[in-house]
Amino acid sequence: MRRAVGVRKNRAQSVGSETGIISHSNKLCLPVLYSPENDVKRPLPALQPTTIPKRANHKPATIDFGISCGLDDVLVETQVELSSDHNPVQFILPTISDKPHAQNCTTFTNWNLFQDLLTTSIPGNPTINNSDEIEERISQFTNSIHLAINQSSKFKVFTHNITFIPLHVREKIKEKNRLRKLWQSTGYPPIKHEMNKLQKQIKRDLKLVKQKEWDDILDEANFDPPKLHKIIRNQKAQQITYPPLLGYRGMVYDTLDKANLFADTMEESFQENSEPYNDEFIEKVERKVRRYFRNISFSTPPLTSLEEVCNIILGLENRKAAGADQIKNIALKSLPINAITFLTKIFNKCLMYGYFPDAWKHAIITLLPKKGKDTKLAINYRPISLLSSIGKIYEKIILSRLKEHADNNNIIPSFQHGFRKIQLQTISSCD
Repeated sequence: MRRAVGVRKNRAQSVGSETGIISHSNKLCLPVLYSPENDVKRPLPALQPTTIPKRANHKPATIDFGISCGLDDVLVETQVELSSDHNPVQFILPTISDKPHAQNCTTFTNWNLFQDLLTTSIPGNPTINNSDEIEERISQFTNSIHLAINQSSKFKVFTHNITFIPLHVREKIKEKNRLRKLWQSTGYPPIKHEMNKLQKQIKRDLKLVKQKEWDDILDEANFDPPKLHKIIRNQKAQQITYPPLLGYRGMVYDTLDKANLFADTMEESFQENSEPYNDEFIEKVERKVRRYFRNISFSTPPLTSLEEVCNIILGLENRKAAGADQIKNIALKSLPINAITFLTKIFNKCLMYGYFPDAWKHAIITLLPKKGKDTKLAINYRPISLLSSIGKIYEKIILSRLKEHADNNNIIPSFQHGFRKIQLQTISSCD
C-alpha cells in the first residue's frame, strides 16, 4: 500500500469539477488524485480552489495531487483556514483495515474447574476389547479434554504489553480518568493542569515499575545460569519470517502455495534410491524374518501402572509445543486421577495387543530456515515434527521395557557406550 501527496504547478492545465475532463484553459484548478493502477486522473470533489491569487490578472494555477496504490475510497477536502494564498488540502484515508494491530492474546484457564469437569465426564475403567475400541477411547479422551478446556478457559486480548500495575498507580489512573471526564464537560483550565500533572506522575511510576521488573529478572539470573541463558536467547531471538519462495513457475507468495511447494520438495527429498536391487537377497531376508516370527512365542511385556504414568507426566516440560491433538503438557499435568486411570488402561491395552494407535502417528510439520542459507529456496528449510504428548508418554513406556529387556538378555554389546545409562563415551574412546 503506497500513497503520496504533493503540489504540482502547471499554468496550462485545469480540471472541470463536474465532467472530470482535463482542459488546457487557464481556469480554476482543483485537486487531482492519480491512481497508478489504471493511469487515470480524476478530479476530487473539492468545492474551493487550492490557490487564491492576490493579483487580479493572475488566475489559479496550482494543482494538489495524491498518488495512491491500494487505496480506493480516499476523500479530499480543502481547508480555508490560513492566511496564505494556497489553501491546504486534507487527504482523508480510510480507517478500516484488514490488517489487525499487534496484540497479546492470552487464555486464562481455571484448572480446578478443568479437573472437576473431567472427573464427571471421563470414566475410570473404560471397556476396551480390540484395537478399534482403543482408537475410539483415545478420541473420547481427546474430545473430553478439549471440551473441558473450552468450558474452563477465558480468552482475553491485550493491546499493550502485559505488565503488573501496582494498586497505587491504578488509583492514580482512575483519578486521571475522572479528571479528564470532568474537564471535557466543564473546560475548566485548573482541572486540565491537574490532569496533565497526574499523567506525568503515572508515566514516571509505570517506567519505574517496568525497570523494577527488569531488575528483578536480572537479580534472579545472577544465581540461575539457565535463566541468564534464557534472557540472552530471548533478546537475540528474531521472529522467523517466510519470504516469497522460488517455485517451479516463478515466485510463490500465497500461504497455501508455499505449503504445497514445501510438500513437493520434501517428497522429492525422501525418494527411494535408484540403485539396482538384489531380488534374491531381499527374498532371503524376508524368509528369515517370517521364519523368526513363526517360531517365536509372543509374551505380553510388563504392564504399566498409575504411578509410572504419573511420574512420566510430571517430568514433561510445560513449554513443549503440542502435537496434532493440540493437548499441551500443562493440561496433562492437571488431569484428575480418574482421567490418568483411563489413560493407563489405554496404555496397557496397547501393550497387550502389541498395538501403536494411529491417532498418535500424526504430526504437525514445521519448517525452519537453515542458518546462512538462501531463504527463497524451499530446500533450505529443515522440517521438525510435533508429535502428540500422549503418544510420547506411550513411547517412554515402551522404551523403558526395551531397555530392560536388552540389558537382561545382554543384547547390546559391552563396547556400545553411546546413549546408555552409567556408560561414558570417554571410556569407550580411551579403550
